[in-house]
Amino acid sequence: MLSVTAYLTTDVAAIPLLWIAPLTLYLLSFVLTFARRPLLSQAVLTRWMPLVILPVILTLLSQGFELLAPLVIAIHLLGLFWIGLVCHGELAKDRPPGEHLTEFYLWLSFGGVLGGAFNALLAPLLFSTVLEYPIVLVLACLLRPVPTAANSDKRAITPSTARLLDWLLPVGLGVVTALLVLGVQALGTAPGPLSIALMFAAPLVICYLFLFRPLRFGLGVAALLLAGSLYSGLYGGTELRMRSFFAVHRVTVDPTGRFRQLVHGDTVHGRQSLRPGEEGEPLTYYYRGSPVGQLFKALHYNDRERRDPRLKRVGVVGLGAGALCCYAAQGQDWTFYEIDPAVKYIACDSGLFTFYGNCPAEKSVVMGDARLTLQRSDQRFGVLVVDAFSSDAIPVHLLTREAMKVYFDHLDDDGILAFNISNRYLDLRTVVADLARNREGEPPLACYYQEDSNLSDRDKQEGKTASQWMILARDAAALNGLAGNGMWKAAPGRDGTAWSDDFSNLIGAVKWSNLGD
Repeated sequence: MLSVTAYLTTDVAAIPLLWIAPLTLYLLSFVLTFARRPLLSQAVLTRWMPLVILPVILTLLSQGFELLAPLVIAIHLLGLFWIGLVCHGELAKDRPPGEHLTEFYLWLSFGGVLGGAFNALLAPLLFSTVLEYPIVLVLACLLRPVPTAANSDKRAITPSTARLLDWLLPVGLGVVTALLVLGVQALGTAPGPLSIALMFAAPLVICYLFLFRPLRFGLGVAALLLAGSLYSGLYGGTELRMRSFFAVHRVTVDPTGRFRQLVHGDTVHGRQSLRPGEEGEPLTYYYRGSPVGQLFKALHYNDRERRDPRLKRVGVVGLGAGALCCYAAQGQDWTFYEIDPAVKYIACDSGLFTFYGNCPAEKSVVMGDARLTLQRSDQRFGVLVVDAFSSDAIPVHLLTREAMKVYFDHLDDDGILAFNISNRYLDLRTVVADLARNREGEPPLACYYQEDSNLSDRDKQEGKTASQWMILARDAAALNGLAGNGMWKAAPGRDGTAWSDDFSNLIGAVKWSNLGD
């Protein structure tokens, strides 16, 4: 259950409250299997378990390409529920008489504690991906009871030969799958349904034919997963993969070979051109014509004589790949606040991204929760950029009335606060606008919004990404003419309750129409 939850909320979609669904189904499988009359017979559940698991394996192999997020989530949740029914059904069959049930449930709970500790504490240290999920899938296949139909198998194969085939056939399946993956990629077939079908359709059918031999089927699933790791996928070949408490990060070179990308799940957090002479050009949300690019242009970042004095001290919450360093200049002081040590290593120390290393300004990275470290500091900024919400799993405590007070306590009187609110599943515009309007006795802030969504196909091929930004200040005059220029729209907010440390409403902010994307 924990491994499914970790996979769905990091590699598929960090949809708010999604973690509740795996927990509900896991507990429901206990209720159903320990009932007096189980909903489905154990024989039926065991017989059809491979047919439920193989679609899960396909989504893992294909990285969910071209599938809607709800469909991928449904496949994994069905797999969790079915495996839970099979495994808990076996436990229910083996439960002892009533006088020993206390000890039985004690050991059952102890096993759950060990599994939870492994997933929560050891797995992030041992694995660079959510590897515990494929591992538990393979173990569930290996431990699956032998289907009843297998007992009537009359094939003239000796037990020793069958045991040998249990090992040789999965090895052969893995070799064939690896050759298909490498061959299809060598032919230059673009990532998509056709390439996935060519690579994995036949191996999955062959693996299904192993269903009556649990050892053979489990090893076949393991062979498919190992061979499938050779597939570079939608985001290209992986140069570095790191896992921390917060996320699994990958640095990839996109299939065109033009960009290096920082990827978390299915979100690109940064992109740098690999073409000579273009390494210092900001891309994705931060390209020159983006809303944040317009902000820095309005502050005259290109003209040393006319450069706005507020740029002398700039703070950024969220380091990413360090692309905002492209707007820094000599004589300025930039401070980045980052909570994830893996992100700091990738942006500053790995040598894969050069934005931070080539930044001409005085710069530093402060590790820890941005709100707490900022609150403890005595720094004041002319510009503060909060860029911590594009991964879909947003840190709510950075979007509260108390957090807003911290930001403006560390801004100059004419300082500008910029929010990158780009998010597929949450509409944060009204959240920020409410915070700007409802300030508990203080005057409302000037608050403007821009949605940069009209990118052409050529723009996207050049590495640009659509984004949504908001800029706030104590007075609209501090926004250097951006307010009311036709591109930035006033965001007046509502009369509703603003988010605080005691209240937040994620459900109310969900973009329900986007959950199918």
